[in-house]
Amino acid sequence: MLEDAHELAPKGAKYAIAHNRGGKENLHTQLEGVIRKTGFKPWGKPRRNMRSSRETDLAETHPVHVVCVWIGNTEPVAA
Repeated sequence: MLEDAHELAPKGAKYAIAHNRGGKENLHTQLEGVIRKTGFKPWGKPRRNMRSSRETDLAETHPVHVVCVWIGNTEPVAA
């Protein structure tokens, strides 16, 4: 999907997904809207849950210290 987005992006584009990069959008509210549109009920902290799940997935195939750099936390936090 990212390769397709790259192919479709305007020439010289810095990001594959350009919207929501200004820091003024409330991503939590937008994510809840997307979840509701799919027919599901939003849960407590979806962004935190998804980030944690992704960290767990990455740690299965990559060294934890590398995953921590990618995710932006420390090994004690990851543990």
